[in-house]
Amino acid sequence: MLIADLMKKIYKRFEKSSDDPDNTSEDYIVRLEYVNAEIEKWESEQGIEWKELFGTISSTLTDGVCNNNSVALLNFKRPAGFLRVGEDKYEYVRPEQVEKEVRENSTKKIYTVTGAKGTYSINVYPVVSGAFTLDYRKLATTYSTGTETTEIEMSDPGFIIHGVLSQLYQDDNNNSQAGVEMQIANAKMNAMKIANETNPFYQDNSVLSDTIAFGT
Repeated sequence: MLIADLMKKIYKRFEKSSDDPDNTSEDYIVRLEYVNAEIEKWESEQGIEWKELFGTISSTLTDGVCNNNSVALLNFKRPAGFLRVGEDKYEYVRPEQVEKEVRENSTKKIYTVTGAKGTYSINVYPVVSGAFTLDYRKLATTYSTGTETTEIEMSDPGFIIHGVLSQLYQDDNNNSQAGVEMQIANAKMNAMKIANETNPFYQDNSVLSDTIAFGT
């Protein structure tokens, strides 16, 4: 679902109007802020690694570094696996452990991530240049105008709709309806969490034994 379509649904349900919302109005700007707050709530739900927020960076190292000038790092949150340069795999190490790891084994292939949101750098040891890929957890997309063409990432955007409606009713001191909308939003969040942790049908989740049994 596009953000413009979601904003229309919120407008029509709250205003009880079939008109399209004015995306330059103060109400629209406030509601868009509420939308972003619901997206951030979903993104940071405790104990959940949303499948929609898993991605792969493909970029380039220069003298062992890929820095924040790289478009690939704009929505980077944290690493989620090995960094791969050709056939080589580099293991993630926390920044404060890098010096110790390098001192103990200067040939061990490791990488770390330094900086903060908007200023991240990937650093690889031993130093190497070239193309790399890295699985990572990304930041959820938020919106500044309501006209963006990036799809809302969560599987059920209805969570946002009902969460925003709850806030709007609360602003109007309609606590009863606010409570109803929040219950629906919470139910949708719980459903998404269950779906996120459910594997496809016919997948064997058992751990294979490392003991080989011979028949008689």
